[in-house]
Parts: sequence; structure tokens; C-alpha cells
Amino acid sequence: MTSKKTLYDSVEKNWVRQNLWIPVLKKLVSEKSRVKSLEMLGETPEVWWEQVSHHNSKTAVDVTGVALDRPSKQAGRCRKVFYGRLSDLINRPVFTKTFPYDLINLDYYGGGRWFSEKFRSDKIGEIFKVISLNLKKNNSFYFLLTLETNDLIYPWYKHSTDVITQNPVFPETVKFLNSINKSERWNLWLALIGNAFEIIGYCLKKGFHCELLGSPCTYIGESTSHKSRMLVYSFHVSELEKKTSAESLYKKSLNIIKKTRFIKYAKTSGKIGTLSLG
Repeated sequence: MTSKKTLYDSVEKNWVRQNLWIPVLKKLVSEKSRVKSLEMLGETPEVWWEQVSHHNSKTAVDVTGVALDRPSKQAGRCRKVFYGRLSDLINRPVFTKTFPYDLINLDYYGGGRWFSEKFRSDKIGEIFKVISLNLKKNNSFYFLLTLETNDLIYPWYKHSTDVITQNPVFPETVKFLNSINKSERWNLWLALIGNAFEIIGYCLKKGFHCELLGSPCTYIGESTSHKSRMLVYSFHVSELEKKTSAESLYKKSLNIIKKTRFIKYAKTSGKIGTLSLG
């Protein structure tokens, strides 16, 4: 792959599919006879999940899609499609009745992405609502999340309930930040850590375990002369074991986040590589 044509064809985005999303779906397909998935639909006819479903005739992959624009080019590859913003759909019974899912993929750089400043921030409410709806009927599922830095669910400002400063591993977080040579990268690392801690903390309050499936990744997304720093996570949510402490879970998560992969595409060579601090 040596060129970028659309968001779907992005070399970096394809790396995310191959290395984060597809392994999760393959695991589900190997364990279940039917996999239910919630997906934000993109702008092209291609869909990533067919790379798995076409090679496994024994397991049905039933996708419910969410699309901003009607009609969606990917509608024909879904069992159901709902049109509108996720923040509106989660309050409509016809949509909430489709829960639970085995896999939830909230891709805010695909079908969930928009450029209006009004809708580019504060995703935390709808993300928590989606997790809550699924937890009511499913105690084990996978959760994929793609955000841009303008979609931060971890707030820049400090307040009394800050998930980082009020966290049991705050001293370790500060030590890690102080070890970073480029202080201008602090905001990026605060976002990478804070977003994950927000999700993990919410699940803990609900009495569930939320574990990162490998280190997150980040890359520069590019489309129509617009560039954005993307943050990508994969989680597994399951029942909380009594012996698991919040401190040990946050500590393990911080160590994983420290190894965040920075995806870089070299246009001159046509190759893609990853870098990490760990």
C-alpha cells in the first residue's frame, strides 16, 4: 500500500484494522456460533469485518450499523442500520433494544466523525451510556474506541474528580511524565492515559473489570487537507474478580499505555512502522 485515497484506504487505518480490530473479531468467531457487533459505518462500500467473516462460514457476524448520512454505502453489509448521531440514538428504544453486543466499535474517525466544533468534544456521556446498555445484558464483551484529540473524553482542565490526579497510581503517572524529554508531548500522554482511565474507572464503578488488550496506538489521520491526531484503544470488559484491586488494575493499565505505539507511514519508501517509548 503506497498511497492514501480515502479514510478507509489510509495506510495507518488499515494497520489498526489488521493489528487491533481483526484479531479481536477472530477470537470471537473462534468461540461463538454467532457474533453481534455494533459498528460506526464509514463512507466507502468496503467493510473490515468481511475479512474475517468471509473466511469462516460457521460463524455469522451480524452487524448493526450507525451512520450519519443516508443512505450508507455499507448498509447492504449490515443486518440493521440506524441513521443519526449516536448521542441521539442511545435515547431511542428502537435502538437500545438491539443490545447487547459481543463487539462494540466506536470509531469516531470513521462514520462517527464530523468537523463541526459543536459535536467534536465531550463524548464521555454517550460512551458511558453505550457501555451501560451493554452491561445490562452482557457481562463479557470487547470494546474498540477511536478518538481524535479534539474528541477527548479526558478533560484538559483540573477538577476535584480528575481521574488522573485522584488515581492511586498518580505518583507513578507523574514520574512517567517527568521522564519524557519533550514536555510538549505531555498533553498527548495525558489524553492517552486519561481516556483509558475514564473507561476503566466507569466499569469499576459498575462492578466490572475493564482490561486493555495490548498497548494503544496513535497516528496522524489525514483527509481533504485536514490532519488530526488519532488515539486507538481496545478493551475487554468482564465480570470483576474479588481479588482484583483498583490500584493493581490501574497500575497494569499504565504500564501498557506507556508502550503506546506511534504509527508512522513513510511516503518515500511506502513502508509503515511503529515506535514506542517502552
